Amino acid sequence: MPQRKASSESAEAEKVASLLALDAMMELVQSRRKFIWLNFKAGLWRGVGSVVGAAIAIVLIGYLVTLLGGLPLIGSFIQEIQQNIPAK
Repeated sequence: MPQRKASSESAEAEKVASLLALDAMMELVQSRRKFIWLNFKAGLWRGVGSVVGAAIAIVLIGYLVTLLGGLPLIGSFIQEIQQNIPAK
């Protein structure tokens, strides 16, 4: 019998949790200002995360290319450009 009581309590807890989540969602939908602010913050952090992730990926790819000895087709072209640019 204790198992049945635990499962009914669990089901009841899930119902309450879903109602609370629904209530929070309804509050966001009804308040335009909160909804816009929440979406603005989410978009801002997605953008920041994308830029940081892309920067890390580019740095890692560049590091791997230098470990492997450079790019065979483009390497000589870049070296020629570096020689023509005066160093400060």
